[in-house]
Amino acid sequence: MDESIKVFYKKIKELMIIHLPKAELKDVYKRIDKVSLRILIDKDLFVDIYSNTQTSRIDFTLVNHETRIFGYDNAGGWLYHPLKDPDSHIRCDKITLEEMFQEVSNIVKEMDDI
Repeated sequence: MDESIKVFYKKIKELMIIHLPKAELKDVYKRIDKVSLRILIDKDLFVDIYSNTQTSRIDFTLVNHETRIFGYDNAGGWLYHPLKDPDSHIRCDKITLEEMFQEVSNIVKEMDDI
C-alpha cells in the first residue's frame, strides 16, 4: 500500500475516534494507491470515504437509508453537497478531513436530537 494511503487511513481512524467515537470503521477495499472506507454510525447511517493518490480524488459522503444526505468531493474541483440540498454541487474551497468530520459529527448530533 502506498505510504500516502497509509497516512490517510491512519488520519481517518484518528478523526473517527475524536468525532464519531461509537462508530465502526470498515474497509470496503484497499489497493496500492486507493482506499474505500465505510464508517458505520448506526444501521442505516454511515459515511463512505474514497481516496485515490494517483488522481488526488477524495469523496466524503454521509448516507442515510441508502441516500446521500451530505458530502464533499473534488471531482473537477472541490464541491459541497449541503444537507438541505445534497443533490446540488456547490463549488467551494478545499476542505480538510478534520472539517469534514466536524460537520458530520454536528449533523449526527442534530439527528440524535430530533
